[in-house]
Amino acid sequence: GSYGIFRRPADGSREAEKVYLHPKVALFSSDISADGKSLLVSSVPSDNRGDIFLVPLDDTNAAAPILNTPAGEMHPQFSPGPQAGKWMAYTSDELGPDQIFVRRFNGRELSSEKWQVSTNGGRWPRWRGDGSSIVYVNTEDRFMSVDIRFSGDTIQVGSPRELFFAAIPAMPWTRSPFDLSGDGKRIAITESAPSRSSGFLELILNWPELLNR
Repeated sequence: GSYGIFRRPADGSREAEKVYLHPKVALFSSDISADGKSLLVSSVPSDNRGDIFLVPLDDTNAAAPILNTPAGEMHPQFSPGPQAGKWMAYTSDELGPDQIFVRRFNGRELSSEKWQVSTNGGRWPRWRGDGSSIVYVNTEDRFMSVDIRFSGDTIQVGSPRELFFAAIPAMPWTRSPFDLSGDGKRIAITESAPSRSSGFLELILNWPELLNR
């Protein structure tokens, strides 16, 4: 059978409709553009560790890979805020361990130039709502935050700062175990409980204050 991505109104007023199908590649929707016109999709072919596709929602036949290399690339997210849609953060194992990178995006393709954000491994990048920083999880399940400053066609990447530790449960690495609220002040996390076989959801409030401790 085919792998597919579907959409349906949140209020359930209509049946699900097909967005994009692929006969051989597993697909994972990762982010939607601020204008609601484009979808970032992670694909996992049987002979590859992961690529990133752009799916125009008004013409899904025009779906095409925007990052397709021998390395594994996953977890893409558009930049929000004043720089909405102009940059993309993602995970890549091109250097060996998973790391977080950022590239420019012009609406059709990514720049060849890239900036490394993480230093000690990283997965699941999430932009803060105003685009001022990226939060990710390193190889030791520690939540990290990195300041991002924009300057024309380039960015300045700050040093990673630890926020807190959270025991991330075993889960498919294609799925992020956390997300940030729109204002960037809260983090919802799927965390393992030591005395339970299943995970639970933890909400971290005012996490930016952790940076001042």
